[in-house]
Amino acid sequence: MGKKLSFCITCMHRLYQLKQTLPQNLSDNGRNKKEIEFIVADIGPTPGLLEWARSKLGKHLESGYLKIYQCP
Repeated sequence: MGKKLSFCITCMHRLYQLKQTLPQNLSDNGRNKKEIEFIVADIGPTPGLLEWARSKLGKHLESGYLKIYQCP
């Protein structure tokens, strides 16, 4: 069975805002990570977003709790 709830977040060249909010959102909902997921739709793509996410949120990417899709 898939996730029950997906939080979809768009980002277009606003990495500074994701850095301020996404880690806290992931932390606040961590106890429910089997039922929910966070999806970032990176429109642009945003310079540095993937590198930052891999270095700071790698465990969430690996587990599937966080997904990032880059759109041209």
